[in-house]
This record gives sequence, C-alpha cells and structure tokens, in this order.
Amino acid sequence: MSITVTVDNASSGQQVERISRNNGEVTGTITFDSSYTEGGESLSDLVDHFYTTNSTSHSPLRALEMQMPGGYTAVLDVSTPGSEVVKVFDSNVPPIVHEEAFDAAEDTATLKYPAAHIEYVASEAAPFQPIFGGVTPTAGMVAIAMGYDTTTGVHTKGTQPVLTFYAADGIALTYGAAGAFATGMVCSYVTQAWKDVSDNMESCKLDMDGSGVTAATPSGYWNPSSATWASDVLDLGTDVCAVTSHTWINGATVTVPITVMGVSGTCTAGTDIGIDMVKAGSAEIRYLAGDVTEADGDTIYVQYIKHPGSTTSSGGFLGERFRNTGIADASDSMLFTGNPLMYGTCGQIPTVATAKAHELVAEFDTVAAGQCHWTSPLLRANSSGTPTIVTEAATNTNTEPAWIEGAIGEIETQAIEVPGADYSGLGAIRFRAVGYTRA
Repeated sequence: MSITVTVDNASSGQQVERISRNNGEVTGTITFDSSYTEGGESLSDLVDHFYTTNSTSHSPLRALEMQMPGGYTAVLDVSTPGSEVVKVFDSNVPPIVHEEAFDAAEDTATLKYPAAHIEYVASEAAPFQPIFGGVTPTAGMVAIAMGYDTTTGVHTKGTQPVLTFYAADGIALTYGAAGAFATGMVCSYVTQAWKDVSDNMESCKLDMDGSGVTAATPSGYWNPSSATWASDVLDLGTDVCAVTSHTWINGATVTVPITVMGVSGTCTAGTDIGIDMVKAGSAEIRYLAGDVTEADGDTIYVQYIKHPGSTTSSGGFLGERFRNTGIADASDSMLFTGNPLMYGTCGQIPTVATAKAHELVAEFDTVAAGQCHWTSPLLRANSSGTPTIVTEAATNTNTEPAWIEGAIGEIETQAIEVPGADYSGLGAIRFRAVGYTRA
C-alpha cells in the first residue's frame, strides 16, 4: 500500500548532505505497512528530497541502501523515472505449501504466495477441477489466475494467485474444536520460490479450426509450429513434468471436469484425457476417438511445467528426479517409493482404468468414490514414514502418477516478491539514499 519515509535532521532543514558537486545523500528510516504492493512500493516521498528536472529520461535517485533483516533484500528500481519504487525480495518463502486454508465465502480467494504449480484445490466436502485463469468456471471448477494474460498469453511472475469458483460453490472458512477445520477450502501448491519449477512455467492456447491447431494463437503463449493435432492426439511439441490444468472450451461452454488417464489409460468418454508427459521431446494428450474437441471455434488451454529435456543430471533437478510409473492399489493405498515433492496432475492422481480418476481432496476429508487424500505423516515433513495416498475402499484402481522425487532440502530456492505481505513487523529500517542535487 505505502511506506513511511522519515529523514534525519528534518527539524533543522538540513536533510540533504552534499557528497560531491552534483550528488547528495539523505539518511533516515523506512517503515513498511501491512500489505506490500505488487511491483514495489513508491519512493515518491524520498525522491522529493532530490533535484527533479522536467526530463522523464533520468531519475534523480541514484542509489538506495537499506539495512534489511535476515532473509529480506531491498532492490531499487528506477526504470520508470517519476515512478521509482523499492522492491522487497523474501527468501523465507517455502518452496511448497501443503493445504493452505482460505475463505471463499464470496466465491473468490487469493493465495498467500505467488504459485508456480497447483497440486489440488478442495473443500472439506469436495474436490475442484482447476481451469485456466480468466475462464468462467461452471459447477465443480475453480479458475486459477496465476499471472497469465488470457488475451496475449504474457506471463507476469510474482502475481498472487486468485481463485474464482462457480457461484455458490465457495465455502467460508471456520474452525472447530482445538483448531480443527469445521468448514473451509484448502490448496496445496508449489510456490515460485522453487526456482526450477518457476523457470519452467508455460501455458499453451490452442484455437481449433475443425481439423487441428490454427496459427491464430497469440504469440505470448507457447504454441510452436510443431504443435500438431492428428487422430485425436494433441502433440505439444515439448515434454512436460507436470500439468497444472487442462481447459476445454466447447464453443462457448467450459466442459465438465476432466478425468485424467495415465500413459496406458484408454479414453472412453468425451471428458477423458490421457497424458504421456515424456515422449521423445513432445508430450501427448489423448482424447476420445471421434470426439469433437477439435471442432471449429473450440479452444484448449494447457498450463504446465516444462520438462528440461533430459533424465540425467544434465536435465537439472526436475529432469533427473522426474518419475512416471505405475503404482498398484494395495489395500486402498498408494505407496510412493520416494518422497514426492510435486505430484498433482490437474488436481488428480492419474489412473489406468476409465471413470475412476483419483481426485485429490483435503487431508481432513473423508474420501468418497473416485477420491484420494494424503495421510499422516505428511510428506512435507520428510519423515521416515512411507508417503501414502489413501483411496476410497470400493475404488480399487491402479495409478500412473507423475512426480518429482526428493527431499525439501535439495530444492534450489530463490527470493521472490510476495504481494500483500505484511512487513510492518520489520520496524523502522535504516536507509541511505544518494541522488542528484544542483551544483
């Protein structure tokens, strides 16, 4: 929202100390408020202490040093003279958030941190199918705006995700005895603090002309000429290691929630898709044979994390730790062989059999047919227990999940901006600013 600048020697009027013929310095304190502004806080009150010409090509502010507490870095941005800002980068942001609880009483909600990949969204009673942000959801869906412009495809990182539910689907957050949830929503997600995942965020918009992909897709989206459509198979032209959402707009209507099949699954309904994430450099999405997905005027959005292209160390952490293999249903439990750091595919765990997709629901929820959830100990705790997903008793279906295996401590993290963060507790931060003064 704003910062408060308090300069030294304000009462004496000697606020700027000349340090050279055309440069002066100002010292004092800067105090942040309870809601950090996306893109940085305005420094207009500080700039006013230096000489400002009528030119808009140069800023009078030349340097800013701030004694930030551990984990925080302040960066001066004078790229737009007249609109100078200070940006705060926070290295305390967790790379993974497990079941952040939020209130969606008004059918919208904003997550705490900028997200790179959504694992799943659920209430205490039902899962919600993630769709591309900006698309109007229908019942059982949640549109997740993660900084992509739906018109141009341009992505702005550092954006807090906004979740929009179908009217009357949103649920207010309340607590029961001893802090247990009574009602509410949760979301598990990977934040942009996980550098590898953040660096490989992509989205694809495909406009169909009745026979395949058209060339009319805005250039901001990743949609290479190699993206093809043939025999009800969409060839993305790049391998992927996670799919955040798949959205099919049938004319002007968003289809009902998608059922995700694994590599060997067979599509038997119009809302089934099968995903082969790594296939010789070009992931494939399969649709029901003879379906009308490619009808003239239809649009498909796919939001995903790109696979680096190698399963060895040359592919980095994501490439080397990518796993995509079958897990048998053992007494209504899926036991992972390694700790899955990133695992959700369109809010689900892909299955082999049709119409038995395992939709991820909240850990405190009771699973119903076709659903699953994590059980204690939490996979986030890196405990010695086997990471386990439990399914509904009558749903005996083998799965084919895709996940990134490893330990939290192995993740390369980066400091990021956190819009809306409360930095008021940092107190008055000492600063030294250097700027232009008249000779």
